[in-house]
Amino acid sequence: MSGDSGPPLPAPFLPHPGTPAVPWRNWEQKFELYLLARCGTSPLPPEQRRALLLCAIGDEAYRVFDTLPPVAKRDGEDDYDVTLRQLREFYTPRTNVIVERFRFRQRAQAPTEPTADFVAALRGLARTCQFGAMESELIRDVVVEKTLSYCTVGSAWLDGRSVTIY
Repeated sequence: MSGDSGPPLPAPFLPHPGTPAVPWRNWEQKFELYLLARCGTSPLPPEQRRALLLCAIGDEAYRVFDTLPPVAKRDGEDDYDVTLRQLREFYTPRTNVIVERFRFRQRAQAPTEPTADFVAALRGLARTCQFGAMESELIRDVVVEKTLSYCTVGSAWLDGRSVTIY
């Protein structure tokens, strides 16, 4: 895109055969941010967004996309939406909620890990657990059970305060 002063495309999702460097969900979010930064509140036509998407995903991801069977448009979908849905369905791994919840409950704070990083890691793990409205409370419970900062949690209990994780 010579002469274009806009932001650079995100790094390709899958430039070569193998395992992608980042999960599809993260790459898709970066691509959507790229489109927003490039176009602002004036979105590009669907055909142009689709072309940018297919140019950005990388050679191997494009090769894989080119082999996917065509799918029908759903109500309200344009070509960009259909392409994005196909890529999302192919590259998003199926999750087993039982396994994801087990991983969540097993996560403990590492000896040199700051508490904020521990909480952030738990939030990341909780995304695939389908906890619903209980998510914050369950994160709090694992922090209380698996933290190495017992003095912080203990002092809150001794003072009669509840422990809240934001």
